[in-house]
Amino acid sequence: MAEKNFYENPRIPRYPNTGFQKALNLFSVLALVFTFLYPLLKWNQLPDTIITHWGFSGQPDGWGPKGSVWAVPVASLVLYLPLTILERFPSVWNVPVKTTQKNEQWVYQNIKTMLILMKFLMTAEFAVITYHCVQEKNLSNLHTALFLIFLFGSMIFFIIRSTRKSP
Repeated sequence: MAEKNFYENPRIPRYPNTGFQKALNLFSVLALVFTFLYPLLKWNQLPDTIITHWGFSGQPDGWGPKGSVWAVPVASLVLYLPLTILERFPSVWNVPVKTTQKNEQWVYQNIKTMLILMKFLMTAEFAVITYHCVQEKNLSNLHTALFLIFLFGSMIFFIIRSTRKSP
């Protein structure tokens, strides 16, 4: 008898990605590639000391050796991989509503879209930070606030949406 995979629940099928989900995943991969490729291409132009941190106002408040430019791409990858794996196993998700046969596909596709959007927002954020780090530019004074609004706002949107009646 074949051993059952712990993460597989036959009651929760894997739903294929929608076009929107595929597009977000593609943009996430492109942002991730950018965070690694851009510093590599600009390596010889980087000064010995680079910006490593910006305060909430968008002004630099931390500097380090140019090798520290790799911390952002690595952090992006460390967040990207678990979210990519997690989106493939809906049976481990803690969804905010009781699922029934009637609403199951709606709820799981909705939460899957939320996870993919969060992954995109985080990889895009790290791509922007990488660009500003390499270019030695300040971030906008609204940058951090807007990122947090988009990230948590989208989470709230999708959680509330999951509790609504499926279309």
